Amino acid sequence: MAQPNLSHPLAHNVELPMDSRTPTELVRAISDITSVLNALNGVNVETVGADHDIDPEDGVFQLLDPGGTHRDVRLWEDASLTQEAWVFISNMADAAENLVVKNRREGTTYATVGEGEVCIMCMKNGVWSLFGKFAKA
Repeated sequence: MAQPNLSHPLAHNVELPMDSRTPTELVRAISDITSVLNALNGVNVETVGADHDIDPEDGVFQLLDPGGTHRDVRLWEDASLTQEAWVFISNMADAAENLVVKNRREGTTYATVGEGEVCIMCMKNGVWSLFGKFAKA
């Protein structure tokens, strides 16, 4: 029987108690977590090779590695949007590389997300604002 693949990029920093759980049970738990995140409009795990545009269909959770240098991350605009939109941007860099979160049209900077940081952006009535920026534990 083949061994399950536990090297999913979302799982590398997750501490799961190993008490009596089998590898199959752990894979099932990770699969359940991924299913929940996908139901929330998905997860994008990517090493970006240039400045990066985020569109509504790209997923709520953006786990981005700047790929060796600072990158601009540009958010879409939708003035007709009547409900809130949320984007969580996590800088997955392994060195001092920033993600600079901007408005796509005007170039306004909302946040600079350093290595090991996460920012939460919220759009309401077509206007983006920074909800918060945090260091990952």
